[in-house]
Amino acid sequence: MGGQASNSPKEWGRNWGGYGKRAGTMYATLALQNSIYQAGSAALHKEGRYVPCQCSGGWHRAGYAIEMTFLTYYNGHKVLDVPQFLGAYGSGMIPVLWYPKG
Repeated sequence: MGGQASNSPKEWGRNWGGYGKRAGTMYATLALQNSIYQAGSAALHKEGRYVPCQCSGGWHRAGYAIEMTFLTYYNGHKVLDVPQFLGAYGSGMIPVLWYPKG
């Protein structure tokens, strides 16, 4: 864990307690990101799961995978996946609430 090696935040220390706080924060960040994404997808009636490519060939599949990082399906059309961006942003901002003030 990079935070443990760099002792960030330093107020948590380089002990087992600090490691637990950093590990818990990483787990909470992932849980928050997925929760925000899935809730947003459900609220906006967008596809909240990865839809496999029906194409063939490595380049087509790679292009589709990159494209679907930013897009999702809505009524059979590809649209910007706003819930995914909200999940990524929110999961980075919410854990700041329990970081030490310093």
